[in-house]
Amino acid sequence: MNISGLDRFDGVKKHVDSVDSGLSFSLSEIEKLLAHKNRITVNVSGKSGAGKTFFTHKLASLLSEKGVTCSVINTDNYVVRNESSGEHDFTKLSADISASEQLSRVVIVEGLIPFSKESQADYKIFFDSPLVKRIATRFYKEAQSGHRDLGEAMRQLVAGATDNPVLFSKYESVSPDDNTDLLVENSYTLPESPNLRVVGNKFVFSVNGSTVFEMNLEPDQIKGLERNGF
Repeated sequence: MNISGLDRFDGVKKHVDSVDSGLSFSLSEIEKLLAHKNRITVNVSGKSGAGKTFFTHKLASLLSEKGVTCSVINTDNYVVRNESSGEHDFTKLSADISASEQLSRVVIVEGLIPFSKESQADYKIFFDSPLVKRIATRFYKEAQSGHRDLGEAMRQLVAGATDNPVLFSKYESVSPDDNTDLLVENSYTLPESPNLRVVGNKFVFSVNGSTVFEMNLEPDQIKGLERNGF
């Protein structure tokens, strides 16, 4: 099954299409590595909202249940913000990774952007799923929890796709390299089937096929969204 076209990366050693399959395969491979090495570093990177964080904490929990000491480092915590963007503090990140390696047999480094030490990771995992599904799922969860207004979220998305397509697509350009050990093309969809789509001159958010929110679009906004797969 291929849901994102990433099978063009011939160097990826293994493809799976679910978190459960990814966990099962990763645990097996990590146990093999630990049979020959005292400590290892696992890198979990990939697209925003593809399931990296859930996978990472589940993997860490399963390793702990097996008696393997494990530390988790999220690279998002090392972003230094400025007025227009954010850059990672790789010096502090690398120092914290090295410190964690002295305390745990497995250090999992998880985040949107692979860290500079990634090429030295013992095991590398990349997460992906379709952009529209990822954003719709995130909007649904944020609206349900009350953390974000759905209408405002959609207006910000439209503005980003229309006015700053380079910034909007920045993180979508993240892709697995030829040394990736496992590619998880996460096919999971919430039972409520949240969806975002352009219908005529409207941007529509629906749940279980029923419209929850819609907004009118200008021609340039339609082009911006369609350019990004909506």
